[in-house]
Amino acid sequence: MNIEKQHTEKLLVLSKKITKRIELEIDPSLEKILSRLINLLTDIEKSNDFILIEKAEMAFVALGKKKYNLELATEIIIDLESRLSININTLSFLYDFTFRLNSPLSIILFGIAVNTILGHIVLILGYSYFESFTNHLNLEIATVMITALSGGWGAVISIGSRLHNLQSRFYDVTDHRILFLTGFFKPVIGVFFAIFVSALILSGFIPIMIPKENFKFFFAALAFISGFSERFAKDIISKAEKSILSKD
Repeated sequence: MNIEKQHTEKLLVLSKKITKRIELEIDPSLEKILSRLINLLTDIEKSNDFILIEKAEMAFVALGKKKYNLELATEIIIDLESRLSININTLSFLYDFTFRLNSPLSIILFGIAVNTILGHIVLILGYSYFESFTNHLNLEIATVMITALSGGWGAVISIGSRLHNLQSRFYDVTDHRILFLTGFFKPVIGVFFAIFVSALILSGFIPIMIPKENFKFFFAALAFISGFSERFAKDIISKAEKSILSKD
C-alpha cells in the first residue's frame, strides 16, 4: 500500500469518527472548534503529511473525551491552521507569528503587508515592461504608476481608518485564509478601481475638466479617492454605465 493511500485511509477513519461524534448531542461550546477541525480535513488530505493527521486526531481525542479539553484542542487546531495556511518563504516566521496571535485584524493587516511588498517588487522589476506597454497606449509611465500606487494606498488607508469596524465584522471568521485574502486583495481592488475610474475620465464618459498643469496630482488624488472609497468608484462607474446606455 503506497503512502498516499495510507494517508487517505487514515484520514477517512478520522472523518468517520468525527461523523459519529456529530451524530451525538454536542455541547454548544464545542461546535465552533469542531467545525474548524472539520474544515481542515480537506487541506490535510492535500498535504499528504501523516504528522498533521496525528495532530488532528489528538485534537479530536481532546474534544471527544467526556471531560473534554477545549484549550488543548484549540491550541492544536491553531497550529494546524498555521501550518496548512499559505507559506510565504522568507516571511514564514512573521506569517506563523501573526497567525498564532489568532487575531482577525492581525491576519488582515498581514495580507495587506504581503500584497504591498509584492506589489512594489512587481512594479520595480517590471518597470521596463510597463513602460513599453504604456508607450503603446500613448500614456506616461509616471502618471500610470502614480495612479496605480495612489489607488492601492488609498485602499490601505481606508482599511486603517476602519480597523474598529473590521474587528467586529470579522470577529467570528475562523478561516485564516479568508482573512488573509481579504487583506491581500483589498489593495488590488483599489488599484483596479483607480485605473478604471481614471480611464473613464480620460475617455470622456465622465465630463470632468482635467487641469493641464499638475494633472499628475489630479490623477493621484482621483486614484486615492477611488481606492479609499469603493462607493465613490461605484458611483463613477454607475454614471458611465448610464451614459453608455443612453447613447444606445
